[in-house]
Amino acid sequence: MSYQPACRTCPARRAFTYRFAAAMAVISGFFSFGSSPTLAADGVDLRVIISESTSQPLLNTRISYTVTVTNQGSETASGVLLTNSVPNGATVQSVSVSTGTVDISGNPLIWNIGSITAGASATMHLEVVPQLLGPTSCVVGVGGNEPDLNPADNTAVSQLDTAFGALPEIVSGPLAQSVLPGMPLRLEVDAISALPLRYQWRLNGVNIPGATNSTLLVPAFQPAQAGSYSVLAINDLGVTSSDAAEVTPILSLGVPFEDHFANRKTITGVSVLGVSQNLDATAEQDEPLHGGKVVGRTKWITWQSLLGGIATVQTVGSTFDTVLAVYSGDSLATLTPVADDDDSGGFLTSAVKFNVVAGQKYHIAVGGHNGASGVIVFNLGFEATGQRLPVITSHPAGRTVAPGTGVQLSVQATGTSLAYQWLRNGVAVPGANGSVLSLPSVGMNEVGVYAVRVTAAGRSVMSKTASLQLFIPGPGESFHEVRAEDKLADLLPAIFGLVPPFADSQNAQSSASPTARKTNSKSTKPSSRPPPSGGVGTMGTARGYTGTHVFSTHGSTSQPGEPNHCESPGGASQWVAYEAPEDGVLDLDTDGSDFDTVLGVYTGSGGSFESLHPVACDDNSGANGSTSRVVFDVQGGTTYYVAVDGVNGESGTVVLNYDLMLAPRVTSQPAGQIVAHGATVELTATVTGRPAPAVQWHLNGQPISGATNSLLVVDPFTPDHEGAYVLKAINPAGHASSSPASLLIDVPLKLASVKLDPSRQAKFRLVGQHSTTFLIQASTNLTDWTTIDTNYSDSGVLSYLDTRSTNYSLRFYRAVPANP
Repeated sequence: MSYQPACRTCPARRAFTYRFAAAMAVISGFFSFGSSPTLAADGVDLRVIISESTSQPLLNTRISYTVTVTNQGSETASGVLLTNSVPNGATVQSVSVSTGTVDISGNPLIWNIGSITAGASATMHLEVVPQLLGPTSCVVGVGGNEPDLNPADNTAVSQLDTAFGALPEIVSGPLAQSVLPGMPLRLEVDAISALPLRYQWRLNGVNIPGATNSTLLVPAFQPAQAGSYSVLAINDLGVTSSDAAEVTPILSLGVPFEDHFANRKTITGVSVLGVSQNLDATAEQDEPLHGGKVVGRTKWITWQSLLGGIATVQTVGSTFDTVLAVYSGDSLATLTPVADDDDSGGFLTSAVKFNVVAGQKYHIAVGGHNGASGVIVFNLGFEATGQRLPVITSHPAGRTVAPGTGVQLSVQATGTSLAYQWLRNGVAVPGANGSVLSLPSVGMNEVGVYAVRVTAAGRSVMSKTASLQLFIPGPGESFHEVRAEDKLADLLPAIFGLVPPFADSQNAQSSASPTARKTNSKSTKPSSRPPPSGGVGTMGTARGYTGTHVFSTHGSTSQPGEPNHCESPGGASQWVAYEAPEDGVLDLDTDGSDFDTVLGVYTGSGGSFESLHPVACDDNSGANGSTSRVVFDVQGGTTYYVAVDGVNGESGTVVLNYDLMLAPRVTSQPAGQIVAHGATVELTATVTGRPAPAVQWHLNGQPISGATNSLLVVDPFTPDHEGAYVLKAINPAGHASSSPASLLIDVPLKLASVKLDPSRQAKFRLVGQHSTTFLIQASTNLTDWTTIDTNYSDSGVLSYLDTRSTNYSLRFYRAVPANP
């Protein structure tokens, strides 16, 4: 007798006649009955999972939990309730749910979800502060009105260990101040920590190189050094950020910016240095999309020169992320772009140069990236000269390509005797001196941030940057042009192919209300402006099951209000979006990257950093100890925002690998059979999952040696092989079991294993046809029979215990099918 894991030349199946007959046994004693567990094909299957924002909670420091309830069954679950037992001694800071209501008056919290349709999910976000040291458990359980097909996944536990230790505490941070040019600027932070402290100062959210002391001193302050200053206090447990302090210059001139284009003022002069603000600014309906960026809170001014030459306009020293654009024309509808810039001024400020025609009016717009606002430091300079800057009419465009693809990056410019020099990651590319840079086969060494310097008669201008990225689809996956972006707000147009509203300002220092849309006096039509340039609608979210995205973080920065991903002092992040095609477990890592990475994963609208909910993060769990890896549950159709940062602002080439794992599912159940003694029997089931699940057949709850294929062959079949067969499947994403399939020898219904227990109570085993209801009957004279129990068996194997058997000196038993 043997079990065969597979059969290539199996004989034809025999036809069997199913027969039922009564089986009797004369015994006295106790009799117990129980049926094998079953897994119905249809019904409700609620599953709950919980994830936490940190693997090392600290005393009196917030922990974020995400709880997801999914109905994996085929029918709607009603009356769904979830209990959430928060850690002992922890205080609840906030609770939000995607549907239903939550009672937070006690512990556990009670979440009344209501109904969940088949395949749908509901999510809870919970923040607590642990106040006790030691093991920390957050236990959740879910149930509904209907029986659950798989109660084993109705509970989930997050177990952590709260450590004594804390993030740095900032006692007092830097103070806002206004400073005269030439006077010293001194900023200080007072922080305490039980562990050694270090610091990193930031200007407008961007790391200041070398500013790593508790005091930041500028001996002779200049307006270009104004801005929004903050500092990170860092220890081995994480990072604490100070509030931002606005440092503004004391200048005699207030620049007369206006909110509406039609109301703009005109200024003249060869040098203008002054301050303004855009806190009360809005955005007009027909306003251009300045520089192809998502811009709000725009203010306007017009400048005119009586002489020809070259003008320089800067917002360096402003306290927020500015976008600067210069136009000619007479109305919003007829504006012609002259120059624009986002971040060339440094620390998220802007700078442009352009040729000036004598007497021409130039309309200058200063706005906030994604609606940011604050103090504007405006600096305009003019050089009267007959020389001209080369004019770039078409900038190189970023691309995402498959390995081995040939790419041409090109620039178009006008001017006399033009010369070109291409740069990759800020370094000149040898021999790249034409208007077109040809890369015949793009690989890892070609990934980077490209720009070209165009020179004419000793005057140079720099093009906008173009990020060349790689996407390597996994086996069976198709290529799509995914993108990584330096700023989260720049990622949204690529994802959705539209310009999002500016309802969420990313400037944490802004005290203005959310941006309103102002009406142009010449038009009341809704805005029809196009989405940003750069392939919007064709680039964006990574989708699918597996792939690798390669990109560079050269020149990347952090932004005001951006989370310190995984409590690490970063400063050079790029953002990527991922959408799972179905529910599963995502394995995400940066193995292959050439620097020390940090990963942070979030959900939410993405409209602002405040809208993000942390899902997972990691610093050094990658293969080499400096790359990163996270594994977390994902919901199909949900967008996950992934930030890849560098420790202490380090940058380099990112290799971002993702693999969506799917829990096993039994899509075809094994069928029970009644077979002849000595026959060859086959059992088969179909199991899906990613990666391919490992499978193991079980007989009556015990694993069958060597039975690790979805096809099980028993040859020859003997009484030792009778019972309930179950196929169990497992992979890193989960596990599943088939419905039990009963294999029985084709004999009349019989009683087996008849015995008395130590209390002399009758106990026996019944073997018959599967999926049958049996009547257990008893008699004292073999004539008058009384039904003492009715039992259904999916497998055809029952055990029975008669607790009343000791009341009789003699008792007969028989079992008959309820519907013979």
